[in-house]
Amino acid sequence: MIDGTYQANVETPIGVKQGTLTLQEQDGVLTGTLHVLGGDTAIQNGRLAGNAIAFSGTLQVPFLGALPFTFSGEYADGAISGMARTKMGEIAIEGSRA
Repeated sequence: MIDGTYQANVETPIGVKQGTLTLQEQDGVLTGTLHVLGGDTAIQNGRLAGNAIAFSGTLQVPFLGALPFTFSGEYADGAISGMARTKMGEIAIEGSRA
C-alpha cells in the first residue's frame, strides 16, 4: 500500500532539498502533497498502476517562481523514485517511508 508519508530528496535547480511527500491512493488515483522549499505542492493527475506512479504539480522555486513538472517513477519496498520533467530539465525525486 502506497498510502503514507515519505521523506523526500528533491534535486531542484538550486540544489538537493529535503521535504515530505504524502500520498493517498484509491482505485488507482493518487492524491496528496509534496512539501519542499517551504511550500506545499498539490499532487495533480496522480495515478498508480502496479508499481508505476505518475503525477504532476507546480513547485514554487525561489528566484524562479512557478515550475510546473510531470513526475513518473516507481514504488517498491516502501520507497519511491523517479524523475520529474520540467522546462528546465529533469529533477530526481526519491523518498522512503517516514
